[in-house]
Amino acid sequence: MKEIKSIILFSILICMISCYNCASSYRKFLKKEMIYGKIIVFYIDNEQHLTPTFILSGDSRKLSLLGMEQMCKNVTLGDTLKKDSNSLDFYLIKKDTILVFNPKCNGSYVYE
Repeated sequence: MKEIKSIILFSILICMISCYNCASSYRKFLKKEMIYGKIIVFYIDNEQHLTPTFILSGDSRKLSLLGMEQMCKNVTLGDTLKKDSNSLDFYLIKKDTILVFNPKCNGSYVYE
């Protein structure tokens, strides 16, 4: 019986930890970033919990974007990715179209 209570308590603790408020994090950190460049590498990073990851021309760092699955379905190498500072709008610029995306957190889109 004591083991069952421990397992239940542990499960509740894990659930509480997993309720991370990503929307607050997006507004606090990601909103400040200015992102611009041609997408030269795109992959799903297995080591980072299946996070969509980009490398842009002129920038050697990896850009990992949680909550951007809808945008990732539309990415083609050579597209341009743009995000202005003080905004959460991501522009995926293709040859003939510009698509606008916002990050998603816990099933809802995150806006300004």
